[in-house]
Amino acid sequence: MRLPSMLLYTVLAATSLGLAGTASAALQRHDDGFSVGIEQITPHLQQQFPWQQALIEGVLEVSLQRPELQLLDDRAQLAVDISTLSLGQRSDLGRAQVSSKLRLDPHKGAVYLEQPQLIGFTLADGRSVPVDAQTAQMINQVLASYASQQPVYTLPAAYAAMAAGVDSLQIENGWLRVRMAR
Repeated sequence: MRLPSMLLYTVLAATSLGLAGTASAALQRHDDGFSVGIEQITPHLQQQFPWQQALIEGVLEVSLQRPELQLLDDRAQLAVDISTLSLGQRSDLGRAQVSSKLRLDPHKGAVYLEQPQLIGFTLADGRSVPVDAQTAQMINQVLASYASQQPVYTLPAAYAAMAAGVDSLQIENGWLRVRMAR
């Protein structure tokens, strides 16, 4: 048995006894790893928002807020409101629908969006509209910047210590499934 597997079983045993804290106890444990539900991910994700980025320093800033995440098939679906602040004027643009794979950063024990792509847009008045290529590219660049800086979820400390031993990260039946190397 390699060290990561031994550490996994120690942590799983500790969480079964309630020694690793309530956040860890909410995870579903498996023989080869664990699963995290949307109920555990959502509070962490909401703490990351609102998120702002200056597109033109002092002139144009974009803001993302009100995230809603779903774990569907092999991709995460994120809906987020987008607004801009330009020369002191705020404009609520609408709600972006984003599709993305997920990746685990083993050094940070955190899960990030990987290559998020805009798949739909609803204006602030509720109308769905097609997005031109230039606007989609700008939104995708903002999403890529967000994805590189902010985790969707950070593993509880006891599990984050094992992140280097992760074999795979998948979405299964609406859960984020983490499998450890054996």
